[in-house]
Amino acid sequence: VNAALAKIQSERAIQKAKEAEERLREAEREAAAILG
Repeated sequence: VNAALAKIQSERAIQKAKEAEERLREAEREAAAILG
């Protein structure tokens, strides 16, 4: 049970990291558009 829980938690952490990376890229694009 603990192994399955750890796997789920790690997959969630990976997904959150991917989402954070996407938001960072969007913010960089917006900054580039604003600053030229």
